[in-house]
Amino acid sequence: MAQRDPVADISVQFGGLGIRSYSVKNEYKKIMKQLKDDFEEILRDQRNQADGSLKQEISGQKIPLMYIVNTLKYAWRQHELYIEQMPSDVTVLFVGMNPAPDTPSGIPFGHEKMIRKLFGIDISKEKLDGIPPILKSKQYVDKYGKSRDCVSGRRFWKFTNRPVADIDQVRKQSFVMNCSPLLFTGRTEKWNGPKEKAYQKNISLNDLKYYKHQLVRNLMEKSEDALKRAINLLQPKLIVAFGQYVEERLEKLGFSTSYVVRVTHPSPIVDGQEDNEADPDTGDDKWIAKVKEELKKNSRWNELMRANQNSISY
Repeated sequence: MAQRDPVADISVQFGGLGIRSYSVKNEYKKIMKQLKDDFEEILRDQRNQADGSLKQEISGQKIPLMYIVNTLKYAWRQHELYIEQMPSDVTVLFVGMNPAPDTPSGIPFGHEKMIRKLFGIDISKEKLDGIPPILKSKQYVDKYGKSRDCVSGRRFWKFTNRPVADIDQVRKQSFVMNCSPLLFTGRTEKWNGPKEKAYQKNISLNDLKYYKHQLVRNLMEKSEDALKRAINLLQPKLIVAFGQYVEERLEKLGFSTSYVVRVTHPSPIVDGQEDNEADPDTGDDKWIAKVKEELKKNSRWNELMRANQNSISY
């Protein structure tokens, strides 16, 4: 699937997994820091200094692209702390799409409460360094006028951290990253009380293909190059892709389909259902059960499970 990484090989020669883990983490940090800096170089002259919006909106499928936010820039410390908790040997790599407005935290699937509980990292917006004004705005609310809970993050971290044998080993040997750490939003109109009011809407990577602009292409090329380098460095035995878009990107980057398994994305939008705040566990449990069934159909996943059958039982 991936070429051997010389840094990992050298580190094994000089002391085993401890040094290898240290070297891989440092190389991974270098990849992501370079990506952060590349984004800033590309975006530097494209944004208004006052609020970080694009000087020229980019037309697309439905709404104009108005903000491109480099989440690594202001959540770099949180991202570093997450990298430090990377396992020494990443057996399973989960790959998501990109941050949503409710998760601009430097950590994929950044559910604030669960990240604090599981990793001891505070990703609240108050702790982010120089967060763009738009992400503090009340324009980022759900249809009821409340700050939205990160449903995708809640479901994902529940899946990988349930206190049962069949999930525990996955958590210990897994890591998660996104296709891109960039957040894209566009201006639209929303019915809000007695009159129409402009608000910001997330533009997914799947919809970004309709925004045929050189700026977007340059940013995504940098994202995909970093993703490929990171996967080649980590050398997971299996990549779990959340959704068709991620699967297609990985295939484009040259990763064999025998090493990639696609599962349903944890977003409730995928199921065409709103999250039930009164009973979130029901929707979460349904998604987790569905993903486990999808994984069980993959031969490589089953091989990994058998290899860890003392710890994992499916």
